[in-house]
Amino acid sequence: MMSNPLNPGRTLAYLQATARFIAELQQPDGELRRLLREQYGIDARRLSRFTLLALLGALPLCQGLPEKPAIYLASPFSSPSRMAAMQQKLAASQPSPLDFMANLHNAATFQLAQILGSSGNSVFLAADAADCLSPLYAVLNALLAEPGQTVLLGWAYEQSGHEEQEGSVWWQVSGSLLPGQHGWRISTTTIDDAITSMPHQSTFLPAALALEERLHSQGRLLLPPHGIWPALQIEPLPANEIRNEM
Repeated sequence: MMSNPLNPGRTLAYLQATARFIAELQQPDGELRRLLREQYGIDARRLSRFTLLALLGALPLCQGLPEKPAIYLASPFSSPSRMAAMQQKLAASQPSPLDFMANLHNAATFQLAQILGSSGNSVFLAADAADCLSPLYAVLNALLAEPGQTVLLGWAYEQSGHEEQEGSVWWQVSGSLLPGQHGWRISTTTIDDAITSMPHQSTFLPAALALEERLHSQGRLLLPPHGIWPALQIEPLPANEIRNEM
């Protein structure tokens, strides 16, 4: 049997920063567009609600990024409200190409890449609450293949029913430590050190929020083995290690 090449204690990547946007209950699209216009100067009139939620969470991390960051965004689907509007117009024999374009699965990642002027990878990943960790492993695979890049990793959700939590959570993950950054180190650990289960959440956005809340409340995050991946640890970097890692 082949041994796992990822030995315990190996640093895989660095979590440089996190950001989130959680919409208020039934917050209108017009209010989300106003926030994008006033805070970032973005004309969002033709964007879907899903894209609005994704941009409002990601844009606080977009200052000072390295050139051509990759974008990985996970969700169970894109925009339920835009899909419903598109189906209504089709039923009325009034199809709208703009509705179709705004509801493409990668519309949000395209808009974010366009705002950043990035030609890096732009990936939409289908995931649910039980599988919300899978996008992190996809990002780590990419960083192992190309260690010098930076990735914006996001989890976004637009409600498909009433009174569901909406918004997005984003992590800035890099293969090397950026100058002047503190953040966290993502490294392999032993099974004995890692927790065997994550907090159970039945819906997608609360599951993503639970990861970040545990990281901030406990100061670190321990992740159980997943597929071919060993257990992982996300822990803050002490100042002396920051100097050594740079």
